[in-house]
Amino acid sequence: MANYKDRLCVICGSSYTPSSPKQKVCMSEKCIAENRRRSDKERYKKRIPRYERACLICHRSFLTSDSRKVYCGSGECERERCLLKSRRVEKKRL
Repeated sequence: MANYKDRLCVICGSSYTPSSPKQKVCMSEKCIAENRRRSDKERYKKRIPRYERACLICHRSFLTSDSRKVYCGSGECERERCLLKSRRVEKKRL
């Protein structure tokens, strides 16, 4: 087993002796779970594409992960979107 210099845990800040050169956290269960949660979150963010859109109502730009989204979702735009949708439904009924 190789000897590595003591390091500080990136989660809790305590000193530990790593068992491998890539180890970044101490061996406590809380730190291991937190490190796993953080790395899963980063991996998930990298996997999801982001689209920059301009809202059809207010023309503000916004980021979304849904390629079909065209409204920003603010309160005013949401009310206007609902009105537009109800008008379309009413036209179909006639």
